[in-house]
Amino acid sequence: MNKEQIISKMKNGSLVIGILCILAAIFNGVLTFMYLVSQYIYVGRDANGEEITIEGNTVVAAAKNAYLRNGLTALLSMTLMIIAAILFFRIAKSGVPFSSFNITLVRGIGGLMILGSFLPGFIAHAITGFSADGIFLSMISPVAMINGLLIFFLAYIIKYGAMLQQESDETL
Repeated sequence: MNKEQIISKMKNGSLVIGILCILAAIFNGVLTFMYLVSQYIYVGRDANGEEITIEGNTVVAAAKNAYLRNGLTALLSMTLMIIAAILFFRIAKSGVPFSSFNITLVRGIGGLMILGSFLPGFIAHAITGFSADGIFLSMISPVAMINGLLIFFLAYIIKYGAMLQQESDETL
């Protein structure tokens, strides 16, 4: 394959991925709404069908905590997908993946992924006050944190590619 074919495939692929990111952002937006609304309307019922309040009821508190945490996670995911869509639409338009703005977008994605590994759990815990044994461990996602660090590090690789591209452009 020659350079023009590779750029063409990269542009077309970036356009498709950008569209998929927009669809994923819409899906995450719907999930965000559903989880956050569910957090406020969830009502536990006992065996007789009587409403159970959150005070003193671990099941209801855990459910509200989970709805809030999942809603915040979906909100962060929606934001990530919007940023990714911007990145891929820029690449589809210009055919240049190595730009300082794209590096900033990739760093932003990595940073949000790192925040998403612990922030929703901590916020949900702070708002609902739900606490159980091992709650600290359940508020942190080590895999998501490592994924965020990998994406954040990928920005340095893209930065290096941008430097090489600039050197190549200057020598031609």
